[in-house]
Amino acid sequence: MKQFPKISGKDLEGKEYTLPFDLQGEYNIVIVPFLRHQQIVVNYWVAYLEELSKKIPIFEFYEIPTLSLGYSAARFMIDGGMRAGIPDIKTRKRTITVYINKNRFKKQLGIRTEQYISIFLLKNDEIIWEERGDFTKEKGQSLENFLSNLNKK
Repeated sequence: MKQFPKISGKDLEGKEYTLPFDLQGEYNIVIVPFLRHQQIVVNYWVAYLEELSKKIPIFEFYEIPTLSLGYSAARFMIDGGMRAGIPDIKTRKRTITVYINKNRFKKQLGIRTEQYISIFLLKNDEIIWEERGDFTKEKGQSLENFLSNLNKK
């Protein structure tokens, strides 16, 4: 069983979280981008998850922008810039920035490169499904099938 590591962050409204324990859903999907230009990939996943949650409403989802500890001194500016760029309060509340030791975090999750985003489905702190990279119909269908099976239980 692979576990999501315990990390701390704040949503773009300033609420503090200890992840994954403070996430709200019975099941939670976390999208983990590492680089600014990956936001477009995140947006495709988010659009899909918004639609999927209407069909299978058993999960919550979050964006977890992951920055190195070295950027924590600039957190106010970085988070403020992200907040200013996101007019939707619901999106700001589900975007939780973390300033962490990225190498340790990636090692704990088996992430070899920051070139792709990672998507994890969690039950508490247990990772029960995961994917990396761009959204594709196949990846979306894999997640939908997995959630549908959970929903039948």
